[in-house]
Amino acid sequence: MSLAAADAASPARPAPASAFCAQAREALLEQHPLLLRDYTIPTPAVREAVDIARERVWMRRPAVVFYAKPRVGKTRCAFATCAALSEEFRALHLTHVTLEGTPRPSHKHLYRMLLGAESHALRGHDASQLLDRLTAHITLRVRDRGGAQYVLVLDEMQLLDEVDYAQLVVLHNRLEHFRIRMTTIGFAQPEILQRRSALAATRNQQIIARFLAEVVPFRGCASAQALAAILETFDAGSEFPEGSGLSYTHFFVPLAFAAGFRLAYDSTRLWQALTGQGAATGAAASAGELRMERVCFFIETLLLRLRQQDVGTLAIADDDIAEALALGAGNDADAT
Repeated sequence: MSLAAADAASPARPAPASAFCAQAREALLEQHPLLLRDYTIPTPAVREAVDIARERVWMRRPAVVFYAKPRVGKTRCAFATCAALSEEFRALHLTHVTLEGTPRPSHKHLYRMLLGAESHALRGHDASQLLDRLTAHITLRVRDRGGAQYVLVLDEMQLLDEVDYAQLVVLHNRLEHFRIRMTTIGFAQPEILQRRSALAATRNQQIIARFLAEVVPFRGCASAQALAAILETFDAGSEFPEGSGLSYTHFFVPLAFAAGFRLAYDSTRLWQALTGQGAATGAAASAGELRMERVCFFIETLLLRLRQQDVGTLAIADDDIAEALALGAGNDADAT
């Protein structure tokens, strides 16, 4: 998997890296995925989650759920999972839904969200009619592909209530009747563990067995080695414009890059700064993992700052790190 932008623009005839002069880079700057914040990083955690999802789909298992705190990268991982599964398993039909809560339990709520994700007309029917429409739609899509498998990817799965899970069981059973195997891949916040405990207390073993038997933690950036892998993606595992051969680091600091500069060479120092262990922060060390949103914002800010200093002898200064950390702290505050 490569780091990619969904809507990154590129020249009709990509030129070799050497042909992208300063003026060409300036012209493309506003279209860069880094500025648009429209890219996905294949972190070790994302690769692991995608591999697990791929295996569960291949084995036709009923479900797997990944959980983590907010802003660790679950939603990006959900998109990456959908892309990988759609590319590898051409005969299955896949639905990707970002769930929304409801103020009161409803037998229509889940089916409406699934039909909406399929761009299907709803027209205010009751739950049984919505289920009939949904089942017929999924069956048609699966048969059109010549397969017998349906994958449902649910983001924010902690928002499902007991009624929603019961409706999922009904859909699962209905598709089984038509010999279509359904696999649910969920992404949730840690509250999903409380939901599973509550279902166990009410002896809802069928729901747990179908959808919550395998609940896997999804890690953010949890080590200096993980950060190094992320930085290496910016250095070598990314490209913009498409076909140019320019990694993200190369694009922003071409002179330094040509002279051997790589973000990954400073991974230990940057990890210490991000976790509060470096001289640039003067703060006490923090425990646990780093949120991916914070890590990405830090790297983006650092590259944009280094772009203004690009020379063959470029080195990351403490001031550069402190500035990126300060701006990142402001971004965190805005989002809370």
